[in-house]
Amino acid sequence: MMTAVKHWLLLKPRQAVLLVLVLALLTGFLASHLYHTLVVEDFQILLDGQAQREAARLEMETMRGQAMGVASLFGLNEPLLKELALGKRPPNDPEGLARMKTARIMLAADGIYIMNSQGKIVVHETDHESSVGKNIQFRPYWQQAMAGKENVYLAVGSKSGERGIYVADAIREGTSRNGAIIGVVVIKLLGEQLDQRLTGFGVKAILLSPQGVVFASTEEEWLFSINGTPTPTRIEAITRLNQFGKTYENGGLPVTLPFDLSKPKIWIDHKRHVLSRAVLRWNDPAGDWSLLLLGDLEPVIPASVMVTIGLSAGAGLFFLLLVALRAFRESHARHDAVAKTQDAAEKLVAEVMIKSRQAEVGAALQQARSLPDLAQAWFKQLSGFLAVHQAVFYVLENDRTEGSVLMRVGRFGDDQAPERIALGEGLLGQCARDRQPLSFDLPPDGFWRIGSSLGDATPRVLLILPILRSERLLGILQLSSLDPDFLGHRLQIEELTPLLASNLEILLIARKTEETLAGVNQVEAWFMAVFDGIPDPVLVVSDPGEIILANRAASREFGHEGALPDRMPVSRLLPNGLTGTPGLVSALHADQTPFQVRVSIFPVPPHPRLQGGTGLILRRHSPAPSA
Repeated sequence: MMTAVKHWLLLKPRQAVLLVLVLALLTGFLASHLYHTLVVEDFQILLDGQAQREAARLEMETMRGQAMGVASLFGLNEPLLKELALGKRPPNDPEGLARMKTARIMLAADGIYIMNSQGKIVVHETDHESSVGKNIQFRPYWQQAMAGKENVYLAVGSKSGERGIYVADAIREGTSRNGAIIGVVVIKLLGEQLDQRLTGFGVKAILLSPQGVVFASTEEEWLFSINGTPTPTRIEAITRLNQFGKTYENGGLPVTLPFDLSKPKIWIDHKRHVLSRAVLRWNDPAGDWSLLLLGDLEPVIPASVMVTIGLSAGAGLFFLLLVALRAFRESHARHDAVAKTQDAAEKLVAEVMIKSRQAEVGAALQQARSLPDLAQAWFKQLSGFLAVHQAVFYVLENDRTEGSVLMRVGRFGDDQAPERIALGEGLLGQCARDRQPLSFDLPPDGFWRIGSSLGDATPRVLLILPILRSERLLGILQLSSLDPDFLGHRLQIEELTPLLASNLEILLIARKTEETLAGVNQVEAWFMAVFDGIPDPVLVVSDPGEIILANRAASREFGHEGALPDRMPVSRLLPNGLTGTPGLVSALHADQTPFQVRVSIFPVPPHPRLQGGTGLILRRHSPAPSA
């Protein structure tokens, strides 16, 4: 057989060249297709991971975000709003509106509603037209909240026609989440925030309702489009929800998405895209919402690369066949490598975020010039990315009568923390004594409550940390939160505490230095007072012959008003220096009258001002009268 093939190749050179060309083209096509498949699979894995991460962050920002925290705080710890829900105060009571306006401005919300147990709006704090008196029992967010479920509901306002994010929770009797439900509090955020959020993903994105309606998107023309076939029955069911305003009312024709989201790969503007889907659990009774990311394959696999690979495969048939075989054998290994690369990338991103956060916190703490400033800067930075609802900062001080005590230098969301705590006293004193962190999923009875303008509440989580520097205790940090998952961020907080300890040590050293300098200045003032009090003229002269220091008696003796000029040459007072009769030298008065003085030399003690000087005591010589 082999002989026959060789013979055919020798006799049919043109046909052999054509066969080689066909095999080369076929191999090039297969290699290009294999490369395309592997790259698409890798891209799909990365896009799936991004979709899951972004959905988890979006769910956390809404279900565990600041707006939900305010709604929960209102529902549990605001007696005024409970009276409104029970009808004990008139609708839109001014005091209730004022209390709610503070929260609305803080959250940049569109409005805050209080409904009673029959679904009637009794308070509506907003800059727009009030909806007080309207019954919204039909709204699923009211129904879910009355069933005791926190929920996030996306809908279009029936009056404004604008998209809104409705964050709802129950109003309960008492301050326990087991109390009877007497109403509902709802905070409406602007829906445009979702479009801005999706735009930051770097790819085309869609937020899809359980009914298949596009509620938010990076592409404005896709808003309120329907995925799939818009049958009359389906449109009627969507219209009955009143969730999308008047979009589909009065015979309005629904717009269908220009692609089918049920397929993993779709075409948009003649470009192939990969689809990834992640679930958002917002307690919507209609089902879960979906976050969909659409990744464009064109930047991932340019046509020029495909052509280059095909040509290379044709030019090196044998080499490419080996590469293809090796690619099949390493297919599973490639997937494992991609997964490991993805994990490494996620860890790298997390590390970069931590380093960036540490840099931001460090820069903010370095601006502090006092201990209270340092405490407030720390609270501001920490509450910027964690649900810190109450915090107190103590510094270890040395009291002459009581020994070491903890002195409060800053607090946040608290008005009960004592100004000082002895070591071993209470939980904070115990932490200071043992220098070990303390954490509680449920703080002990009698511990401080979280207080604010919105009311007060019992913290769900308590964390107490010693602030150490080189094994030396500098202070104690106490943090409380209404978020039951707060302790999951403990490692992040502990990674940042060395920055707090470093800046705290610097401020303590600076304060000690200031105290020391103040003491040195007092000693200096005392020394000068004693020096000026010497009745005889005294000079301290440097080696170059300049007067470093002179007392008042010297100024008077030589006829100078006020102090002698600084660094005045001693030759102006003693023109001949120390020559003459032993101990007796010539001196010159300010009015140029000569006289004689006796000079006693004394050593000058070490002093920064007098270093290298020689001390002279001068006494005017009066000659004895002649016989």
